[in-house]
Amino acid sequence: MQEIAPNIFIAKNSLGLITGIIHPQEGLVLIDSPTRLDDIETLGSARSKPSLRFLVILDTNYDRLLSAKGMDFIIVAHCNSVSTTKPKSGAAISSEDQSTQGDTLDSFNGSMRQFTPEIVFQKDLSFFLGSMEIRLEHHSGVNHAGIWVEVPQQKVLFVGDAVMGAEPPFLAYFNADTWLADLDQLTSEHFAGYQIISSRCGIVTPEQINAMRTSVTFIRDMLNPLLESKASLEEILKLIPQVINYYNVPPLLQDLYYNRLRWGLTTYYENHR
Repeated sequence: MQEIAPNIFIAKNSLGLITGIIHPQEGLVLIDSPTRLDDIETLGSARSKPSLRFLVILDTNYDRLLSAKGMDFIIVAHCNSVSTTKPKSGAAISSEDQSTQGDTLDSFNGSMRQFTPEIVFQKDLSFFLGSMEIRLEHHSGVNHAGIWVEVPQQKVLFVGDAVMGAEPPFLAYFNADTWLADLDQLTSEHFAGYQIISSRCGIVTPEQINAMRTSVTFIRDMLNPLLESKASLEEILKLIPQVINYYNVPPLLQDLYYNRLRWGLTTYYENHR
């Protein structure tokens, strides 16, 4: 666990997500869920147990939903998270965690059915823990239920999967043009001096944002002509080796990322044809 600002920490959970812990005296906010809850208890051992305990789910990727199971927190999510469209094809294999190799899209949607946030919002939502303001804002580029969490007082911004680092992205519910606009915001004057936190690669550099912009453009420019020509799913899936080569994926990770891209492109195709 790493403290990146006063009362704000990041930690990697067992599913590989970089999660956030915002823990002033007046309450506790988790950005996705760390799996070592004893770390949180240790962190708060010198304080009374906060009565306000929130868990913010940054999008509908199933590793996030899995990490939220069994959490005794008020769950906050975007309203689109409760209306995710089920893909028409059940053949694709869900792919984020090799330890759950038996999971299919049906089990993914089982996780969705168990996901019941207590608080949802459409555009933005702000609340205070003492004097600390926490702003939630909808950003649908990477996912139609995507959320950014901003702590303006500390100049910290959690952006979920908007920046992926060296990993191929999740494509099931993305919008390339909106995603590119989101990335432009990250390099705008508004976020100058901010620590920007990705769920996949931690504290983000300007170079990583620029690289993400280039990769989203690359994928969009390959995918759009196929969609416009009414290409079949089989033709769409032929893009996967090109994306894997673009990211120079190590051999040991190729199956993992192939499955991620196959699931994502299958879901995207079924929802846009």
